[in-house]
Amino acid sequence: SCVGAKPNIHEHSKLALNLDDIVTVCGSYPYYLAYLFENGKVNEFGISEIQWENDDKENMLSWETIEDVELLYSGYSVFGLKKDGSVQTINYGNLPWKNIVALESGNNSIFALTEFGTVLSTNESVPTKSMRDIISISGGYDPINQTDVCLGLKADGTVVDNLGKKIQSFENVVAIDVSDTGMVIGLKSDGTLCWTGILNTSLCEKLSNLKDLYVPTVNNN
Repeated sequence: SCVGAKPNIHEHSKLALNLDDIVTVCGSYPYYLAYLFENGKVNEFGISEIQWENDDKENMLSWETIEDVELLYSGYSVFGLKKDGSVQTINYGNLPWKNIVALESGNNSIFALTEFGTVLSTNESVPTKSMRDIISISGGYDPINQTDVCLGLKADGTVVDNLGKKIQSFENVVAIDVSDTGMVIGLKSDGTLCWTGILNTSLCEKLSNLKDLYVPTVNNN
């Protein structure tokens, strides 16, 4: 999953460049990153010199009107969501997807939310055909079951898994996040949190004490 924030880059780091226009950062700092600029262009750090052929970076730098970016396989494969709803790739092959509004990733899967509220998956082991009326998705990994995870948020505030099954105790949710440790956290409309997959009692207590969190406006369209 990508993070809509700027990494804390030291002035003398290899990433010492103009970060003022970056809107999304994706990857694992300080090892490999892809970053999306406000103008729809994409660049990378720590990938091309290790994993790519020479023309791979030139290809990515030529991308335009990109609105979201995701990585797989430590950055070897890059996925860029274009403004027209199609998806461009580096080192993955053609993805004939259309009408895409958001991308998410697991360890070995890319998930895409369509404008019709359905979800697509590149991984047959994590089918998403039963997901319907979804307004937001989050991807991650479940290390216990050793599988990628895709959860979907519905307009009624409930959350479903990739098979369309509701996640218990997730009600009145406005945002979700799936980690690569099996942990799922939901932000509720009253500014509190709900969660699953957390075995650390101390962490659960800390999450319980979080109140009056900022609640974003949910776009149901």
